Formats: sequence, structure tokens, C-alpha cells
Amino acid sequence: MRIVLRLCVVVGLVLLQACASAPPAGVVPPGSTVPAATVLDSATGGGRGGGVFYFVDEIDGAQIPSIVGASLRASRGLGVQMVISSHRRRLEAGPHKLKLVGAVEYAAPIQSIFSSKKYRVEGVIDVTLRTDVDYVVRGQVDALRREVWLEEVDTGAVVGSKIIGKVDAAEAARVPKGEVFYTCCNLFYTDDWISDASFVDQNKIALGSQIVFGERGRNRVEVYIDGRKMRLGLDYGRGKEDIEALIAKVGSRADPVSTLTDLPPDLQQAIRAGKLRRGMTPEQVSRAIGHPRPT
Repeated sequence: MRIVLRLCVVVGLVLLQACASAPPAGVVPPGSTVPAATVLDSATGGGRGGGVFYFVDEIDGAQIPSIVGASLRASRGLGVQMVISSHRRRLEAGPHKLKLVGAVEYAAPIQSIFSSKKYRVEGVIDVTLRTDVDYVVRGQVDALRREVWLEEVDTGAVVGSKIIGKVDAAEAARVPKGEVFYTCCNLFYTDDWISDASFVDQNKIALGSQIVFGERGRNRVEVYIDGRKMRLGLDYGRGKEDIEALIAKVGSRADPVSTLTDLPPDLQQAIRAGKLRRGMTPEQVSRAIGHPRPT
């Protein structure tokens, strides 16, 4: 009887270990010949400031490992230093429901508790993955935007739909009651700071976005763009112009997008993308990359 009992325990342990190591349905194990696509997670940042992660969290309702877990394991024992790891998996080709997540994550739990920048967006998309095609999860998660999507690595084409986080009720309630303007041009920002310097390699706010101006300081003003709070201010213009002059340049009572309709399509596209093209007028240059820095 004891021998039989021991055998049952051993068999049970083996079965439990096999179940624990078996990948979720839809995830293709190494060496399998099942038709599959490769899906990569992605991330930006790292170090003391944590990272912004874009990843597949679930396939057809089953949670799967992601870049967040891999990065937290790589960061173990390093305090607040976040080490960004890579993560990819093979998924069965064919139709699936994928839960995508874009989120700010930190290496140390204490950072997550006290951070005011725990931005997150998530949602489920319907996709049909093609055999031997590489996909990557991309996004933008910051003070203004919370978006995540899946795209083909080779073409950059978005697969399925973009998941776009909406302004929640608490954020909307904080928007001051004031006149709604339109952004004069493309604006560029880091985190929640929009500088008069127009660094075009930063994240971009599209011209014609709705903007409300709030509390003013000497060199900065709170602004609410499409419902989200940010800051606009003088870096290069300090001592050369005041904050009211910057507000007058940035805020337009008329939507500037209407001025693009008569332009050739390629020129419209360049302005919207924040790119310069030979032959642009000074006004078109300002629409594309913002007003010149004060001198």
C-alpha cells in the first residue's frame, strides 16, 4: 500500500510539473512545427525612472509571460534601477483575441506607490496572425496620450485596431472652465512639459488639438490639451518674451487644420507629420515644427 501511495504522489508531482511548464493554449513551444507568427513586446526608458512597456498580456483570455516580468527579474537586487529585457513568443497563426497593455512600471514597489505617473492603457483586439510574420507591440503612454497597438515589423502597418485610453471623469473635472482654443501648430513635449524650444525629436501634439489655458506663472502656464493636464513654458524665451506672448502664439481661435485643405496632399502630410519640405512658406514651416525660438 505504501509503495502504491508513493507512486501516486510521484505521478501527481510529475503531472503538476508538466502542467506548470506547459505553455498556454495558442503559445507555440520551441521546436514545434505548428504554423506560427512571432510577436515581440517593446519598451522605452529604464534606470531610476522605470520603463514604459508595451506588451501582450493575454491570448484568447489566458495570461502569458511578458516583457514586464522578464524586466523585473533582470532588475532584482538592483534597487530602483529598472533593467529593460527583451521578450518575444511564437503564437499560433490564425484568428486570436489579444489583450494589449501599455503601462509605466518601476523596479521598486515603493516607486509605484508614490509615483504620479502610473499611466496605463489596455484593451483587447481581434487579429489574424499570419504564418512566419513578425509583429511588435508599440504605443505611447505619457501625460497626454495613452495608446497601444500591434504592428507588422517589416511594414509598420497597424494590425487590428489601436487601443486609445479616454480621459477619465476625474481628469475631465479638473479642466478649467475657459475659452477653448486650437493649437496653432505641431507642439513637441517631454513628459508633461511643452517647451518654446520646439525639439522636433520629441513626442508631438498635432496642430488643431483643443487647448484650454489655466493657471499662469512667470514662465509657464498650465494647459489642458484634449482634456489632459500639461505645462507650457519658456525655456529659450525667458527674458525675451513673457508667458502671455507665448500663449498668444500657441492658441488660435480658428482651427489651423482648415488652412491645409487647399495644399497639395504631400505638403499636407508633411505638415501634419512635423516634417519640412523644400519650398515651404514661413507660415507652413511654423505649422509643421512650431514658431521660431525667441532671439
